[in-house]
Amino acid sequence: STDTVLFPVLIHGDIWLNNALFKYDPEGNPTEVKFIDFQLTRRGNILEDLKYFFFTSTTPAFRKAHLYQSLDVYYNAFVGTLADIKCPVPIGLSRGFLIDQFDANQFSGYVFMGFALPMQLGNNPKISASNEGGPEMPPGFNPMDLPMEVRVGGFVGNLRQQLEGSPRAVQRLLD
Repeated sequence: STDTVLFPVLIHGDIWLNNALFKYDPEGNPTEVKFIDFQLTRRGNILEDLKYFFFTSTTPAFRKAHLYQSLDVYYNAFVGTLADIKCPVPIGLSRGFLIDQFDANQFSGYVFMGFALPMQLGNNPKISASNEGGPEMPPGFNPMDLPMEVRVGGFVGNLRQQLEGSPRAVQRLLD
């Protein structure tokens, strides 16, 4: 059945510029794009990849100047692809609906920015997956067994460390 609110689709899950390979014409204009790194692919809604891409891979100036034109290009390509595979456009999905839903759900785009930009634009964050310099963990220790407030506190601390190592990410978030 078709979700009449946000059409479920197969999404990339980590769609940002480093996961896109571009082909250019002799004048240097992009003519094709191929996506790579599909390890986070899953069923999601039509807006998830769009918001992730626009909020992590474009600047505020680009979004101000080109967001709606870009969403229009996406909508036309999506509807064209559905026609090519003889699949009907989801009930209620229109260009206007897509833009309205994108605008109404921008908060999650800012959340994506807060998590992704420090990693994408960071300058050697001080975080160590090996727990180097931290307390010795007992055998069988699972951080998911810790109370939620402890896990969230650790996550916030890691995010703070990443931001401290990334003035470019901080500036992008402030913009």
